[in-house]
Amino acid sequence: MTAQDITTKVRAIMNEAGAEETFTLLSEDTVKLDTYIESVIPDASNLVLSVAPVRYINTKSASPATAIVAGSTFISLPEDFSRLAYVQLATWTRAVSEVLLLNSIEYKVAKNQFTKPGINKPLCFFSYNGTDEALECIPSSTLSQFIYVPTISTSAEAVTVLKQELFLPVCYMSASLVYNIFENQPMSNNMKAVVTDLLKQL
Repeated sequence: MTAQDITTKVRAIMNEAGAEETFTLLSEDTVKLDTYIESVIPDASNLVLSVAPVRYINTKSASPATAIVAGSTFISLPEDFSRLAYVQLATWTRAVSEVLLLNSIEYKVAKNQFTKPGINKPLCFFSYNGTDEALECIPSSTLSQFIYVPTISTSAEAVTVLKQELFLPVCYMSASLVYNIFENQPMSNNMKAVVTDLLKQL
């Protein structure tokens, strides 16, 4: 899979949906169609990666800075952090793949000395380390492994992060975003619906 493969497939999808007829009076836009498609590939990829199963994503491993404060381990997030795949602290008996919110009931429970989680059921929350966003992991320990889904900023990155199974979802999401450019919301929504169906089939 290459960025050109994505562009070619998106154009084919839009042609099948009647886009060529839409663009017949907009010759300049027709010429620019490939440019529009290429420009939305990173955003389309990030939208798909935010909900796709992790097993279809080439994740990244990192060893970010950590700090232990009051029974919590704070892990600084990499600049290209998009989504957690999983994190494991040294004393935990299992890894955590879900990150909860600070304003959740779970956080209030976790910060209570009588109900805080132990090594068998650790929890992670989106938090702050004093200056930047961080993960707050409870109970505290040293970091063993940190795996995450990176944010995609270029078409080239999309090709390296996406596995082949996500090729069609990204193509249809790209088509949806291009239809947004041309203010065709019904077709954009139709493309998004296809993406949802494709991801359910994985």
